[in-house]
Amino acid sequence: MFRIYKIHFSILFIFTFVLVNCSEEKKNDQSLLAIAALQAGPGGLIGGLAEPALGTATLVLDSDSFNLLNQEECQDGNIGVIISKDTGPTLPILNIHMIDMSKNSGIFLEAGALSTGSHMDLDHNDGNTYGVVNDCPAFVMENTLTIYDLQVLNCQIADQFGGGPNKKMMSFRARCTKS
Repeated sequence: MFRIYKIHFSILFIFTFVLVNCSEEKKNDQSLLAIAALQAGPGGLIGGLAEPALGTATLVLDSDSFNLLNQEECQDGNIGVIISKDTGPTLPILNIHMIDMSKNSGIFLEAGALSTGSHMDLDHNDGNTYGVVNDCPAFVMENTLTIYDLQVLNCQIADQFGGGPNKKMMSFRARCTKS
C-alpha cells in the first residue's frame, strides 16, 4: 500500500514540478530542482537527517557523525545559530551566521564574501576552521515562533574558511529554541 502511495505521490510531484517550472519567471529558479533531487533519495519525502532533539544538532562529516548537544545561540541576524558538542569550548562547534529567520525558502550557505546568503564556519577538533567551498542550499524543516530547524545536505567544506586543501563533505540538521 505504501509503495503504491509513494509512486502516485512521485508522479504527482513530477507533474507539479514541470507545471510550476514552465512559467516564465520560474525558468531560472533552481530551488524546485533541488527539492526534486532530495525527494528521489531513500530518506522519504524530503530525505536527509532525522530530526534532532530541540537545542541540538546532528553533524555528519564524511563518514563521521557528531551529536552537538549544547545550543549556545539561536537568533535572527549576525549571531545566528551556534551549537557545540558539549558545554564549554568543546569541538566541533557549528556556527551559522546572518540567518534571516523570517524566510522559509531560498536559503543557502554562501561561499566567499557574504552578499545575500548565510555564512557557516565549523570549528573542528582537528584544529581547523572550515567553510563552504561552493554555495549550498539550506532547507528550513520547521520555523515557528519558538523553534528553528535547518538542514543542509552534502555540502563540500574546506579548512581555511573554505579556501584550504583539506576538504570534507558535510551534512547537518540543527534544531534550536529561538532566543
